[in-house]
Amino acid sequence: SCKAFLYAYLVKKKNEMKREYEDYQSQMQAFALQQLKHHRLNESLAILYEDWLQEDTIQGDVAKHLPYIMFNQKLTCDNPFIRQVVVVHDEMKEKITYSLDHGKAMIQLFTPNYQLFFVDEQGNYLAGTVAYTLQKMLHLDHFAKNCWEQSSDHVHLLAHLAAISMRGIRMERVQTTVLHQIMKMNCFRPEVNGRLLLRLFDFYREKQENGLLLEVLDSLDCRYVKHDRLGEVAAQYIYHGMYEEAEKILREYGLPKMDEKALVMLLTAGIEKHMDEFVPEYVKWTYHLYQEHVYEENLLHYLLQYYMGPTKTLAGIYKKCEEHSENPILDSSKERLLGQVLFASASLQGYEPLYLEYYAHGNNRMLVKAFLASYAYEYIVDRIELTEEIFVRIEKEAFYVQEPVMVLATLKRYGKEGHFAKKQQEFIERHVEELAKDGVILCFMKDFIGKVSIPYEVENSICVQYFCGRSDRIFLHIKNTDREDDVLPMREVFPGIFTRQLILFRDEQRTCYIEEEQTGFCTEDMEVCGARCGHEPGFFTEVDQMIEAKQKGNVENYEHLRKRYETQRFMAEKLFTIR
Repeated sequence: SCKAFLYAYLVKKKNEMKREYEDYQSQMQAFALQQLKHHRLNESLAILYEDWLQEDTIQGDVAKHLPYIMFNQKLTCDNPFIRQVVVVHDEMKEKITYSLDHGKAMIQLFTPNYQLFFVDEQGNYLAGTVAYTLQKMLHLDHFAKNCWEQSSDHVHLLAHLAAISMRGIRMERVQTTVLHQIMKMNCFRPEVNGRLLLRLFDFYREKQENGLLLEVLDSLDCRYVKHDRLGEVAAQYIYHGMYEEAEKILREYGLPKMDEKALVMLLTAGIEKHMDEFVPEYVKWTYHLYQEHVYEENLLHYLLQYYMGPTKTLAGIYKKCEEHSENPILDSSKERLLGQVLFASASLQGYEPLYLEYYAHGNNRMLVKAFLASYAYEYIVDRIELTEEIFVRIEKEAFYVQEPVMVLATLKRYGKEGHFAKKQQEFIERHVEELAKDGVILCFMKDFIGKVSIPYEVENSICVQYFCGRSDRIFLHIKNTDREDDVLPMREVFPGIFTRQLILFRDEQRTCYIEEEQTGFCTEDMEVCGARCGHEPGFFTEVDQMIEAKQKGNVENYEHLRKRYETQRFMAEKLFTIR
């Protein structure tokens, strides 16, 4: 209007026209107030408002109406096809649409987080391809707080103040009231409300205002809380005894930067109620604490009882239980560890103290026997050496129960000794003979030659032995220079133990290798040799001697050897298979 233009001119020239400015000042302020009540704004009125409005004038009607124009900016767009501009503030649920009049529109931008979308005559939405300019009409944002203190509740004003609160490092008490007020208006998007509530959460937690903090916790929707803050929220639930709410967060979102002290409190209370129950989440959370080197007795005992994972880890948990427990470890936990070692075919090294303790006091004797059998088998296949404590128990089983694996392990251990008690000698001779009769001949039986009486089969054949951890067909390949290799099946004389007996004469040497049919794996070449001395007593030594006597034409010696051979024909027929 002309009056606004004239008054604006006086304001701009007030230094040159000081008397005229003073004469019209009251009229100009009354005029500006009247225009403000109608929420009018242009370049001339903007000059009047900024000249008139000071901190002491922000009260009453001024405080009530100023927020309607405080954030106005004039948008100019020269594109003739643009009809509207849509303002989207990131914080707000609703968008605001303004129509352009000759390429201009007065729009409100009350937070710095906004996007502009332009709508053309065909209804298409355009963004980055449209050129435009913005002119801030007023520079009175610093009066926003004054307006609010004078009871202005304009939504854009509150949104502006809330955005400032969210950006600040520390929040003042008065800002908490603003945040509560804007949230009651339900104009912010849910995720923004989540951020506001977290600001309140931080403030009340720091001030230790537990009543207000609990109100915030009741209002929080964890779907709109940043994942790395959920642990703090859950911790406060725990510290206020709201365990169910904390568990709900942890079950749904995991353990986001969880306060270890709070987690211990939660698990201690939960495990006390569910000590005899498997709760998957409790196992997961106690294992998390274990990984973080938090060792609390009840939690360790629970984890040891229900953890399902690598044997090495379970053994580590057991060790920590021993170190940090005043109470004895349950037999059921010991059984779990020993049973898992067996089931997973884990190395037995390191478990002997636990086993010996359980052997003496444990109730599950089947487990005791199975573990001892595993020690025996691992020894037979050369994977471990037996301590005296373990061997004594294996020997006892071999004598009194005569379990095959215990018998074989005992025989192998005896083979390393030079002298035997009568009872031991009888044990060796009886079992070696029975095993040989069943075709079970193992390499360690050769260790008894010259010490006790053993069958011809054991003494005079060459034993090729192979250990395979799976059921498979195993073949011994004997190489020939003038024809194809001889391929001989090896017999599984005991689970995973394959053997083949060969008959070789003195100084005879053959090259061979072993093949697994299922995998195609082949060993490296190995050399097997017949006896290198013809003076050792033995059946095949006599055969060697007969051949040598005949080749040298020593008829008398040959006849002597042949007659002795005839007396042992039955044994020879039993031993040899002519192919």
